[in-house]
Amino acid sequence: MRLSAQEAQQPSANTDSARSLRRGALRTLVATCLSWLVAAGLAIPAQAAPTWLLPARLTAPGQSAESPQVAVDPAGEAVAVWLRSNGVNTIVEGSVRPAGGPWQAPVALSAPGQNAHVPQVAIDAAGEAVAIWDRYDGANTIVEASTSPIGGAWSAPAKLSAPGQSAESPQVAVDPAGEAVAVWLRSNGVNTIVEGSVRPAGGPWQAPVALSTLGWNAGNPVVGTDQGGDTVLVWQRVEGRQTLIEAVARDAAGPQLRSLAVPAAATVNQLVAFSVAPFDVWSAVSLTFWTFGDGSGASGSSAAHAYSAPGVYAVAVTSQDAVGNTTTARATVTIFVKAKAMRIVRFRSRRAFVKVYCPSTASCSGELTLIARVVFHRPHGRSIYSRRPIGRAAFQIPPGMVTTVGLRLTKPGAAAARGARHGLWAQLTGPGVRYRVVVLEPLR
Repeated sequence: MRLSAQEAQQPSANTDSARSLRRGALRTLVATCLSWLVAAGLAIPAQAAPTWLLPARLTAPGQSAESPQVAVDPAGEAVAVWLRSNGVNTIVEGSVRPAGGPWQAPVALSAPGQNAHVPQVAIDAAGEAVAIWDRYDGANTIVEASTSPIGGAWSAPAKLSAPGQSAESPQVAVDPAGEAVAVWLRSNGVNTIVEGSVRPAGGPWQAPVALSTLGWNAGNPVVGTDQGGDTVLVWQRVEGRQTLIEAVARDAAGPQLRSLAVPAAATVNQLVAFSVAPFDVWSAVSLTFWTFGDGSGASGSSAAHAYSAPGVYAVAVTSQDAVGNTTTARATVTIFVKAKAMRIVRFRSRRAFVKVYCPSTASCSGELTLIARVVFHRPHGRSIYSRRPIGRAAFQIPPGMVTTVGLRLTKPGAAAARGARHGLWAQLTGPGVRYRVVVLEPLR
């Protein structure tokens, strides 16, 4: 039977079904083979896409909760806070989830008896959490805070704002070292200003200070900290018919000591170079000072110093910014006495023997390279000098000893050594040796 052109172009249903079955069988075969390889340790399973897990209920049943906030530390410990009615007032509750564990039972953070509002929470790198909120105390709205060390109980609420006027809209930030900064809005009797308090790691909250410009109303404070502990605070302020955004920084960290260069080893009386590139996020660098571990020092971002005796010296560099914050970095430098190549004691067809002396109180080690200086004469009386390495050998010499180091010469090197009219050089490199060339007696 002859098919029409249109029928010939359309695949039959049986053909599509066969192809679908073959593709399904191929996928099954590939999946089965991959599972065998994974079980045998011959293949790594494919990385699955990130997946949301099932929801967990944090609040206790019986009363309504709202306004949740959450913070997570680098290790995965999470802390959540929220508002919840206890049947009489709105209080702040919180729950902690240890890394790899379940959410713990919620606990009340704010004091009972009056309504609390606007809970916020932050956590440091060690897992210590700081929660903050505002609460009516019967006369004014005040700002309170509570802290919880990793695996510990929440502290009793601490009052942060000064009495006498209402405070609200608290915000909190914590740096990796655990220093917390809290800010809020408070009336000073004339205007609404931004106030703030700092809690050093492991210490109490300090007295609040005014941060925004006096004489104008401020609002919506937001605070953040960087890895070094510097803090940035921004807010909005009304000035006449305009609303402006202002910011202030708290410089709490010393300069960063970038590109610190302290040599690991040097030799006695060698001029050693030290350098650093201090950089401060907020303030200018005012001073950089070095101590070299032998009672001497120098100032500046770069310095040079020569040690008069062998030993291990502790080097320190300190930089200070314009507000007095300092940062210190430390390193060590080992000073050796140079090994000395004395003379060639024997020379054979393809071997040379060189005496090397180690005058140090520690052993000397490194590599000895024999270099021949060959003179080539050109027409018109012009000579060309060429230095050629002709042999190398590693050496290790006990302190205060003389050792004969044998070198196997290359075949061209042996011929060059015989033609070295201006002698041979011994080049010593290694810890405590650095780079030294000693002229030896020429071979005749």
